[in-house]
Amino acid sequence: MTQTTMVMGLSLLLLYPSQLLLIGRFGWVMAALLGIAWLSSVWLLPALLAGPLGRITEGIEYHFQVNQSLQRPGGVPPEPVTASGLRAAVATQGR
Repeated sequence: MTQTTMVMGLSLLLLYPSQLLLIGRFGWVMAALLGIAWLSSVWLLPALLAGPLGRITEGIEYHFQVNQSLQRPGGVPPEPVTASGLRAAVATQGR
């Protein structure tokens, strides 16, 4: 991911010294946007997933896996997922 972002950003920066003003600005802005996207995926996304958003996402994934395993032949029918059940599942996953 890092190497791809660097290669694409540097190749877009090659447009910067263009004689056409709009082409040069396009290269600069796109390279800057790639840099911001890389920073957010390396720094911001792990921080968000380590907080409350990650616990919510993990709880939803846990319930999905439980429901998938219970739908196999011989399984028990799944219980309906409520907000309190989701909180309880998230709390037990964190231990």
